[in-house]
Amino acid sequence: QTIRMQAILPIPHEGPMNVSIIDTATNRVMGPPLIIFASYADEKLTELPPNNTDFSVQMPALPAGMCAMPGECTMQWFWFGTSAKQTYESCVDFVMTPPAGAAVPPPALKARSW
Repeated sequence: QTIRMQAILPIPHEGPMNVSIIDTATNRVMGPPLIIFASYADEKLTELPPNNTDFSVQMPALPAGMCAMPGECTMQWFWFGTSAKQTYESCVDFVMTPPAGAAVPPPALKARSW
């Protein structure tokens, strides 16, 4: 699935930017970034390139059952303004559903000890 993303950047600060899938249980990036900019939102430019404020990412194929429950995963937009020394982040929760007609794995059960 292609996800369109739009950003409003009233005060640009040049630096690296990426969009990644984050496992919220471990707070770690899952797989490679969906998009990377080595130089993003360069304030020295008179006008930002259109792809700085309107771009798309492709959702990766994840193993069955991964990111299937609300709150398990987020799509994170991360940008670091190098001169400003400021970090900007924004996240959106999502749930991956299997394609129509695909078998849905049963939920994992955890044993309890009393």
